[in-house]
Amino acid sequence: TDILQSVVMFIGAVEIVPIVSHIASYTKIVAVLPPLSAHSFNIGWVNILSICVIGSGWFLVAMDQWQRTCATRDANRTKWGMAYYFVAISFFAVLFGYLGMFDKASIVPAMGTTTNNQFTGGANPLVDFFLISHLFPSVSPLLLALVGIALLAAAMSTANTFLIVSSHSFVSDLLMTIAKKNTFHSLSANQAKGFLTVARSSIVGMGFFVSIAWLLFNLFGLLNDPLSFFFIAYSIQFALLAPMVYSRFRSRITISPKAIFAAICLSVLTALVGGIGFWIWSQHSQEKFLGIAPLD
Repeated sequence: TDILQSVVMFIGAVEIVPIVSHIASYTKIVAVLPPLSAHSFNIGWVNILSICVIGSGWFLVAMDQWQRTCATRDANRTKWGMAYYFVAISFFAVLFGYLGMFDKASIVPAMGTTTNNQFTGGANPLVDFFLISHLFPSVSPLLLALVGIALLAAAMSTANTFLIVSSHSFVSDLLMTIAKKNTFHSLSANQAKGFLTVARSSIVGMGFFVSIAWLLFNLFGLLNDPLSFFFIAYSIQFALLAPMVYSRFRSRITISPKAIFAAICLSVLTALVGGIGFWIWSQHSQEKFLGIAPLD
């Protein structure tokens, strides 16, 4: 599935070029995009800090990164892979950053006035994307469809990753520990089959749970601001950052595993309560907390 989704996403990324070129020919893109100057800092120090922290710390806390690293069985291969990935992600970050600026400056302002109030403001990107056909009827529906499929593939790829790594962690870190099994190699054939069945079942179960949660969040309007929800969901995993840093100094400092586990639980709770709490507060008040706006 990773190979198929990657191919589809690559095709979609390529198809964005003629779409944007066509739209740009009808808009004064040079006049509306900000110049290359200190404007890069206009997003504010809070956003700059959070982007830098998430960007640099993510590789230390993401389960899929560690599972891929373990799967290579080779530290040097992992280092080179990370180096290639850093170059690629930097290129696409700049490319899609400018694409986002073009979208916000040239396309979004026209959405609310010419699409019969169907524009969701980003709450449903697929719906918003296909509204381009209302603004620019000459854009090929086939090109839009290919990009739309690529967006779905990207979403499926992310869902696949999180469901699989969560299932893997549930089985290998929790169930196998309870069963006092150190590695998968120590399992008998029947035990391995049993754990595999549980892992697959948990993937299906978590997928169903996430779908129900999405329906409830959507029903209560919690997904009207998907970017804030994204930051809250991703920040939870940073509860693992302190234990990861500590692991580099464990020979000098001794801390009880129970204390570490308690700290992780408290960190997850803090991220949820703090994140969702300030998010809800931002929708009702702009009063600052310790000099910082609730949404920031």
